[in-house]
Amino acid sequence: MGIYLLPPLLIYYWGKTPVWQLAASNSAWLPGLVILIFASSLAIVWLLRRSRFLARWLL
Repeated sequence: MGIYLLPPLLIYYWGKTPVWQLAASNSAWLPGLVILIFASSLAIVWLLRRSRFLARWLL
């Protein structure tokens, strides 16, 4: 789930923020956005795995 579903959803979410608009005008921000999306996906997956109910159904 973290590899296939979360990054497109996060890109959609982050695409509505001023940070993304800044990155669109300056390509130097692109590595930072990639790290931001990766870290956000990692945190969400980590939180989902810690949930006993969801971990039972997702794993």
